Amino acid sequence: MKRKVIQITITEACNLNCIYCYEKNKDFRKMEISLAKSIIKDSFSQSDSNDILEFDFHGGEIALAFTEIKTICEWAWGEKWNNEYIFHATTNGTLIHGEIKQWFAINSHRFSLGLSLDCTEEMHNINRSNSYSLIDLDFFRKSWPNQTVKMTISPKTISMADKGIIDIVNKGFKLTANLAYGQIWDGIDLRNQYRKALSRLVDFYLENPHLEVCNLVSLNLSTIGKNILLNRPRIHNKWCGAGQDMKCYSIDGTVYPCQMFNPSSNKIQDLNILNKIDIVNIPVEDCDSCALLPSCPSCYGYNFIINGKISKSPDELCDFRKLEALASSFLFGKMLQTPSKYMSTKNMNEAQIACTILGIDFIQKEFGKLGNIYQKA
Repeated sequence: MKRKVIQITITEACNLNCIYCYEKNKDFRKMEISLAKSIIKDSFSQSDSNDILEFDFHGGEIALAFTEIKTICEWAWGEKWNNEYIFHATTNGTLIHGEIKQWFAINSHRFSLGLSLDCTEEMHNINRSNSYSLIDLDFFRKSWPNQTVKMTISPKTISMADKGIIDIVNKGFKLTANLAYGQIWDGIDLRNQYRKALSRLVDFYLENPHLEVCNLVSLNLSTIGKNILLNRPRIHNKWCGAGQDMKCYSIDGTVYPCQMFNPSSNKIQDLNILNKIDIVNIPVEDCDSCALLPSCPSCYGYNFIINGKISKSPDELCDFRKLEALASSFLFGKMLQTPSKYMSTKNMNEAQIACTILGIDFIQKEFGKLGNIYQKA
């Protein structure tokens, strides 16, 4: 089965003003219900029988368009479709109360809500408009126990990154974390803060082998090692489904590769340029000699915002990615000494272990000069 993601920009309005928000051009518009229904109908009619469709309502803050979402979903649930499908949205959680909360609770089996949460109350309030106390964390954890929380790390919270991840994991959530795009990441001090935070995070996972390791310290080292083993050139593996298994509809129904190309995020002067973008087969400029190329999480929309082309990654986060790679190499090097002990390694087969070891050795030789990630901070 193949999952296809259809993002529907239901509203551009938001009740918060997060310090790292990439949607610089949003206003208070909402998508017409009739247009959203048409998009859903077309998505089903254009899909193969083995496609699973995920309709993602995108904002702004989606709860500000609750009436529209409720109307669209209840219409869709009353129709007969040939494909499996689910509705999904990411929310800041501050408005999920009362009638809205009750409706999502009743429909939690067919509508999943992802929560943007920057972990500890201190970190979250720094980044997200002092909104931590407005979120019912228990409701999200109980309603969607397998749904990951989205954590964004800003320059103001990077020194606390490990504390935030540990806090949210101890509250019973799964999470994905990333450094915020569009921020000023200059300075050796920020890199040192991140190095220390990653080192403490590595210690935490070694001391808690029953936990699945979060994405910041679980780089796909096996892919890097496999390329070395097969003597293959360093090729960038496409990181996401943008323009291929994912499309984003703006408020007026225009189709973009993903939300990062949406006009609320990306002022594209010439719409015809999107027809010239090969979002499926992407070369990466100035990165062909980098050891991380096969596993680097490049954001094509953000590349386009900064450099005017999807193939050129900004340099600002490179050293931070390399620190994540170093931390991953040390963590997995330790875990593979007794792989059956750890949740993240116990199901690896011999080939995966061998390739991972090759990747570990290569990463440490390539990036060890960035700092000794192995020492306790």
